[in-house]
Amino acid sequence: MWSIRTSSFDLPCFLDFSFRKSILKRMASVPVKERVKVSQNWKLGRCREGILLKWRCSQMPWMQLEGDSLYVSQANFILAYQFRPDGASLNRRPLGVFAGHDEDVCHFVLANSHIISAGGDGKIGIHKIHSTFTVKYSAHEQEVNCVDCKGGIIVSGSRDRTAKVWPLATGRLGQCLHTIQTEDRVWSIAISPLLRK
Repeated sequence: MWSIRTSSFDLPCFLDFSFRKSILKRMASVPVKERVKVSQNWKLGRCREGILLKWRCSQMPWMQLEGDSLYVSQANFILAYQFRPDGASLNRRPLGVFAGHDEDVCHFVLANSHIISAGGDGKIGIHKIHSTFTVKYSAHEQEVNCVDCKGGIIVSGSRDRTAKVWPLATGRLGQCLHTIQTEDRVWSIAISPLLRK
């Protein structure tokens, strides 16, 4: 038997439908935020609340997990945290700090041992993961909302109503290969996973 728990009552899930229906009506009085909080904190039949990282700002950062490291955007830089050997918590000191934008990092991706970041300053940043190499270049007239990278190609989308294609090759960084005009700002962009390298 398992049960749905809230701060005011438990709801066994094997109960007959009519009884569950009456309890579910009472559950509607529990605020949605509390219901989500409760459902997210239950694992293996017991409540487990753990906060891995905490910030003073209320905005959700962009995050990406790669192996035993968690990459997190915070303001105008990206932090890399390594998981402790137990795998349940992160080291408090970042393994790496990747900076370069003048405004907030809107999005980033990990590709080909690089971090490609999109900034509110209209720039794309390219950071080598295991070195101090960082390059940034003006990519759009307004904030860059999204980026993706695959097979040596970077694509970016912006509030300026354009999507652009860029090379990742060292000698050609910052040279736009193609611009696509759109009817509205570009919020999300992705390269097809079927693209061959």
